[in-house]
Amino acid sequence: MKKLVTILLAIGLVFSLAACSETPSTATETVAPATESATTTAASSETAVAQDDSSIVVEWEGVEQPPWFEQPTAEQLELATLDDISGQNMTPTYNGIQTVSADQIAVTDEQYTKLKEGGYKAAICMHSMSFDWPTEQVRGLKQEFENMGIEVVSVADANYNDATQMEQVRAAIAADVDIIVSLPVDPATTYVAFQEAAAAGITLVFMSQGPDNMEAGVDYASVVIPDDFGNGMVAADLMADAIGGTGKVGALYYATDYATTNLRYLGFVTRLKVKYPDIQLVYSAGFEHQDDTQEISTAMFTQFPDLNGVWVAWNVPAQGTIAAARLAGLEPGDCQVITEDLDYDAALNIAQQNYIYGLGTQFPYDMGMTEAKIAGLKLLGEDVPPVVSYANLAVDRSNVVDAYKAVWHEDAGEDIESAVVK
Repeated sequence: MKKLVTILLAIGLVFSLAACSETPSTATETVAPATESATTTAASSETAVAQDDSSIVVEWEGVEQPPWFEQPTAEQLELATLDDISGQNMTPTYNGIQTVSADQIAVTDEQYTKLKEGGYKAAICMHSMSFDWPTEQVRGLKQEFENMGIEVVSVADANYNDATQMEQVRAAIAADVDIIVSLPVDPATTYVAFQEAAAAGITLVFMSQGPDNMEAGVDYASVVIPDDFGNGMVAADLMADAIGGTGKVGALYYATDYATTNLRYLGFVTRLKVKYPDIQLVYSAGFEHQDDTQEISTAMFTQFPDLNGVWVAWNVPAQGTIAAARLAGLEPGDCQVITEDLDYDAALNIAQQNYIYGLGTQFPYDMGMTEAKIAGLKLLGEDVPPVVSYANLAVDRSNVVDAYKAVWHEDAGEDIESAVVK
């Protein structure tokens, strides 16, 4: 702790304090037309990391943080000082609960036999099925449920609508399933339906975040989380590598108050603040739909034509930023794009030394298998950890082929492999 205080005092001599106190409103429909959620002006070189009674404030002068932004804790700030964090877990706790590594979750041959004899049924209620991350989650879930002889009776796509998801959860209850696995669209509203499922005796397992007003290990079996804070931090490291540790950058965050993307942004800006004082965040804006980023990025490049890099909350909206960069006449390398989540398009872009320099990634297929294992073990009356976590992984051209295989459980393919060796 003395070391942390010394670090904070030293940084405090350089940076000034700013805070953001605006709170978000709750919306039934989380997908909405494009709105830019942050007012941006040119940032001066004076920035801030300071300590108050309970937490740390991270801010850049002239750049407004998202309305849902939470100050990094002292623990998170200390983690942000560490070196060589790729492949480690930078999320040691979740809602005050100690996380357990996913490699601790295992099903024995005897337990597989018992599950196959149980005639169990499961429903999967997804927030969306519109991109690769949820489809890989479902692929992993289905594979492991098949291994356990558990029938998957439905895979529902809520299309980011909380009311739709609540209807789908209630349909699963009516179908008399034994298991529901889900990612809540809006934890503040969907908890009502999940509480009904719990009251019906259904085993609940969540991915990435649990619903509000329900406690992991008490009201539901477990939540399996990626290291989103760590993936945000490795993205900052990649940004520093890409632009030589100095320059001006922008950040496009997901405007909706969503735990997994909130933590990515928090990890990115906290790591920049602590480790890379010569990198200025000069533009920060939110998108409410992943198709909105081209318009927002066009405004960003107009305001800051000399921008050195842009971080985008995940890979699909990053494509809008790339399209805007092309229209602005920027060549690959003029403005480096750093994002999150590895898919084929992002991997090929990295391999070809195109606009995406690198990204932090999760392991959605493995997460799905772990979620299914936890559900099966809980049905057998076994104790399961309330929070299970995965490590982060930084991906750039040097490891994109191996990373692709680790994440997708298949070879990257000739196009990616040949691009890397050129």
